[in-house]
Amino acid sequence: MKTEQLFRCLADPIRLRIVLLLWQEGELCSTEIARVLYSTDNQIRRHMALLSKNQLVVFRQKELFHCYQLSADLPLWVQKTLKHTYRGNKSLLDDISQPNKNYLQSTAS
Repeated sequence: MKTEQLFRCLADPIRLRIVLLLWQEGELCSTEIARVLYSTDNQIRRHMALLSKNQLVVFRQKELFHCYQLSADLPLWVQKTLKHTYRGNKSLLDDISQPNKNYLQSTAS
């Protein structure tokens, strides 16, 4: 992955929040991401297509759901960049309401 590809992907606020959310939670389905980010499933899938095309996320079909997680094959420099971005920008996920945080916790069980 080229540096400019990564930063183009993260330049969009929704995609940045998606990546931070996946860093925090691991694997999530597009409907879960849409719910906690107050977006539509179609909008999230459009963003996920770009993230997938740039090999930031991987996709798997889970019954009727499209589930995503950060790619395990990310170069070390990308992993470090995402780690530091997450640590310095957790506040971007602060507006996720408590019911939606509870929802994420319940789906992880």
